[in-house]
Amino acid sequence: MHRASSDGSVSDRILGTVGPIAEICDLAQRYGAITFLDEVHAVGLYGPHGAGIAEHLDFEAHALGSPADSIMDRVDIITGALGKGFGTMGGYVTGSLSFIDMIRSLSSGFIFTTAPPPPTMAGAQAAIEFQRDNPQDRMQLQRNVRAVKERLREHALPVLPNQSHIVPLMVGDSDKCKTAADILFDSFGIYVQPINTPSVKVGQERLRISPTAAHTAAHQDHLVDALVQTWDQLGLKRIDEWRKGAPDGAASEGWDETVALAPVWTDEQLNIVPPPNNPEA
Repeated sequence: MHRASSDGSVSDRILGTVGPIAEICDLAQRYGAITFLDEVHAVGLYGPHGAGIAEHLDFEAHALGSPADSIMDRVDIITGALGKGFGTMGGYVTGSLSFIDMIRSLSSGFIFTTAPPPPTMAGAQAAIEFQRDNPQDRMQLQRNVRAVKERLREHALPVLPNQSHIVPLMVGDSDKCKTAADILFDSFGIYVQPINTPSVKVGQERLRISPTAAHTAAHQDHLVDALVQTWDQLGLKRIDEWRKGAPDGAASEGWDETVALAPVWTDEQLNIVPPPNNPEA
């Protein structure tokens, strides 16, 4: 048996990049493989009903309720979490009836696991139903992410380009990464997760910033001001130094914005009206 697997947001906690799900399904169909998709970091945040990246890739069809032959239909197994985007506990796995029956019968981790308590399941059901019918929060989250990324770039802070809601801010030194996180918490009351080895390669240490829909413009200003002061205090590299870090002067891996992909959420899906062209500019 062959298996082709993907994460809706590949290495989400590190890079925030998005896997080529449709292309993986094509390969699986060609070679007779089973497809497995982990949407843990995407459910609640993507798709017209919050079902994840696979739903989002056929946004209009799912929004209209006519997702025939969609990418979700092509994936054999999809897993997700009831924490993170849904804010409760636990997780789920979806697949064919025979596959789910096999898990019930043969999975030792499932067989010897106590069922979640009813209040937890009630909270999960309420969260799923709310996200299914109310896309405003995840839309505002994406608007806030765009605003934060743009503000950080304006100050030449090294935001690694990606398509998702994760904001990877490069540091490049494990000690300084931890120190930067401590300064943000102790001096500015901001908790940011430092990502050090072994989660990333030596020299690729970073801060992982995750804006939410509830963060106001004032919160964003406070974050950006705190990061600028922290970068100045520690003498951390700015974006140009990261972009031209290769020995031959070429753009370092991940920094070539000429090949950067567009965000998963489009302007149209977020109801963002682009500014009019200024003929005098």
